[in-house]
Amino acid sequence: MPSKIRIVGELNRKAIIKSLDKKWSEAVRGRGGCALCGKTTDLQAHHIRSRRSLGTRWLLTNGVCLCRHCHLFVIHRDTLAAADFYFEHIGRDQLNALRVLSGKPTHYSTAELKLLLDNWKN
Repeated sequence: MPSKIRIVGELNRKAIIKSLDKKWSEAVRGRGGCALCGKTTDLQAHHIRSRRSLGTRWLLTNGVCLCRHCHLFVIHRDTLAAADFYFEHIGRDQLNALRVLSGKPTHYSTAELKLLLDNWKN
């Protein structure tokens, strides 16, 4: 069941979300190399559970570092290979925990988003 994102607006809300996305991506890509092939260039951050879910969007456990090729041609094109990789990479328990968290409707006020961003900066 897809989660519902409820975002209420303020002027800089989009900028805060963009900054959180950037910090998360940098942290995931900073792991050093592609988790599938080991390549250390052209790295991308991939969400295991969809980034539409704010409950898991910025959790590092919901991210995996992949090179562009593995991201686009393995994970996004072969769902069975992706599922096998997730089980191997993070395990069944963590995958189930992410599934539960991503299925819950999540709402962050702008103040809560600012707090999340402040925590990333520290």
